Amino acid sequence: MTAKARHARPTWPAGGSGLLAWAQVGIVVLALGGLLCLSWARGVADLVPASVCSLALVVAICVPDRLWAAAGRYSRICAIAFCVTVLLRLYFVVATPYTYMQHDTWTFDATAGHVAYIFRLADNGLRLLDVDPTSLWSFYNPPLSYYLGAAWVCAGRAFGLADAQAAESLQWLSLAYSVGATYVGYLVLRQARLEGRALALGFCAWALVPFFVPLSGNVSYDGLLTLLSLATLLLLMRWYEDPTLARALRAGVCLGLALMTKTTAALLLLPALVTFILRLVHREGRPSAARLVLQIAAVLVPAAVLGGWWHVYAYLRFGMPFGYFQKVDPTDPMNCSAYSLAQRLLPSWEGDFAPFYYVDVAGDYSIPVILLKTATFDLVGKVVPKGPLFAIGIVLDALGAALVLGAVCGLVFCLSDLRSHSHEQALPIALMASVLVAYAIGILQLSFSQPFSCSSNFRYIVPVALAGAFFLSRLGHRRLAGRACWVCLAAYAVAQVAFWAGMGLTFG
Repeated sequence: MTAKARHARPTWPAGGSGLLAWAQVGIVVLALGGLLCLSWARGVADLVPASVCSLALVVAICVPDRLWAAAGRYSRICAIAFCVTVLLRLYFVVATPYTYMQHDTWTFDATAGHVAYIFRLADNGLRLLDVDPTSLWSFYNPPLSYYLGAAWVCAGRAFGLADAQAAESLQWLSLAYSVGATYVGYLVLRQARLEGRALALGFCAWALVPFFVPLSGNVSYDGLLTLLSLATLLLLMRWYEDPTLARALRAGVCLGLALMTKTTAALLLLPALVTFILRLVHREGRPSAARLVLQIAAVLVPAAVLGGWWHVYAYLRFGMPFGYFQKVDPTDPMNCSAYSLAQRLLPSWEGDFAPFYYVDVAGDYSIPVILLKTATFDLVGKVVPKGPLFAIGIVLDALGAALVLGAVCGLVFCLSDLRSHSHEQALPIALMASVLVAYAIGILQLSFSQPFSCSSNFRYIVPVALAGAFFLSRLGHRRLAGRACWVCLAAYAVAQVAFWAGMGLTFG
């Protein structure tokens, strides 16, 4: 190594790793101390899981070179982004009740809703309910997430938790799904042959999606669905790399579990089809035709069995139609059917722009605007008056829009240069593009078949954020664009901390 190389200045933002490490440790220690104090005040149901999460987070930040090895000298950046997002999620779970900013949740003693479904299963000894799924709100959904929640409630009861405490503790299960999905997203990006600065940029863009904060306290199926959907993509990519029957079976089972969580996981069939086609045309390492057919069947058959049994059972037992979807009252103020196609497809709004999607207030009708708002804040039950929080909300929306534009630019660069890539490099590009196409078709179909503003919620298409992060990472090697992305992400993190700290005054 030459003297010039030894004294070379580290490339931004990887430089100053020692200072970053100490700053990271200091922030984490202070934040975790506050979280544990808050958990102590709220009781043992929060204190125990908060302590476990705190210990796990300390371990995660102390071994960045192992957890984020593929990022190289940028591993510390990945660890910091992971710390920020997990601390925000911990704060949200500890500080908010399980009904805060949640979708169709209601309370554990309600007659319908996600939590009521969980408690009905727990009360029934984890046996299938003898209840018409179409008669109660949310009971038509496939039952996997509800069974896991019911098992969690039963375990809490065994440790002496009252039902109200057990309902609150469901948020910790959701937090596990949310954090797990974040790390699986990192594994997908790494499997997509990103490394170093590009991997760190893509992971930070993925980990800092603001929607993950309210998702961590969401006691519906969304967290588990996101985790299983990303795991399916990861397993499909690994099968492509080494097509064996065992890997095909793992991908099929994971896809089936995703379908047993929510039927919209069927959108993953398009990325699966793209993977099959690319494996078919790629001769190197390709199995024989008979083995390839067998392996494709090994993906599709478990997926069909695990994902379809509930629908067959509900049809035979209660006559629930295949593809049944509970409809919102047409007189609901969220009905957007009066707006034109252009108004719904283009970013537009009436009156002054509000950065939040208010679940109880009519007004939003543009699909892109609703997606941007819900990707940033999910549902906001109370109107936020104009002031500092309102201004920070606008900044977060603007930064989100800028990052989306960056991802679009990255997609254009990838597609324009696709022919120069090898098969191994083309797979992640094609797979991520197919994720965008599949979920775009899905959200448009849902938004127009169920023309209500709530149908355009980002929660239905969370995997597109990972695809967007992948394409945004392609800007990492462009000096000006890469630095602009890093600045946006840093501002994104700071604004999120400021927003949720301010929103903490309204929790309750």
